[in-house]
Amino acid sequence: MRKLFLSLPLLVAACASPYEICVANATADLRVIDRLIAQTRGNINRGYALQSKEFYDTGKQACGEVNGETVYCDVPIVTSQDVPVAIDMTAERAKLNSLLETRALKARQADNVIAQCRQNNPEG
Repeated sequence: MRKLFLSLPLLVAACASPYEICVANATADLRVIDRLIAQTRGNINRGYALQSKEFYDTGKQACGEVNGETVYCDVPIVTSQDVPVAIDMTAERAKLNSLLETRALKARQADNVIAQCRQNNPEG
């Protein structure tokens, strides 16, 4: 399943036009920054951040038979859960302002590249 998930962008890219690929590449940084802005705004609204933490346990799983009886083995079970983490609200607001400024700059840069994409791929 993981291999399929990792190869999915390649399959989608194979179906995309050169213009669409060019635009996707031009806006990649914007998508990352937008996710960070949303995360930072959520932190400010909640008053705390959420951090993924892994928890480890063991479980039993049938792993074979000996003399006609099922043998059980210990298997690791890993789960993750978001846990609240304290944040410095002043620093978080400063981070948001910085991200917003960076986004504006990256948006202007992406607009220029998208114009070039349009020029180089008129069928897009």
